[in-house]
Amino acid sequence: MNQTININTPDYWDGVYRHEWDSGQVLSPNYRRDYIPIHEAIIRLIADGSRVLDIGCGPGLLCRKIKQCLPAAQVTGLDFSRYTITQNQQRDQSLGIEYRCVDVRNSLAANGCLFDVVLMCEFLEHLEQPESAVAAAFGCLKTGGRFILTCPSASCIFHRATITRGCWLI
Repeated sequence: MNQTININTPDYWDGVYRHEWDSGQVLSPNYRRDYIPIHEAIIRLIADGSRVLDIGCGPGLLCRKIKQCLPAAQVTGLDFSRYTITQNQQRDQSLGIEYRCVDVRNSLAANGCLFDVVLMCEFLEHLEQPESAVAAAFGCLKTGGRFILTCPSASCIFHRATITRGCWLI
């Protein structure tokens, strides 16, 4: 029997990230969410010293890579999983990355800061209303800033018909 799970909740992602952190996957060199070629391409598009906002940062891999490669960058990562934000804050305390627990589906406009670069990477496909999230993300961008959005190819998404509704069939 198939059960429908809503993947658009903080509780769902807290569970996913808790499992990935507790099992050591996040710190593994073979972590499945480490999109190395995509991250490298993104970093090449960012000037050192930029204010960077990573929306839906998850376990903070891209935030961490940006800060390590561009030490003068001011990096902020947002995610609605309190668990992963807490883990990121502990792991990256010495790097000076700011991590905040924010539900970007409805609280992004309240951020109040403007950034040189706004990132939405491997995240858009999880949103029920991606258009409003992208519009809110653009509202965080300085005039002349750079907006970078990446999405997995359709062949990498399981049960493509359900993803736009924010559900996975398991």
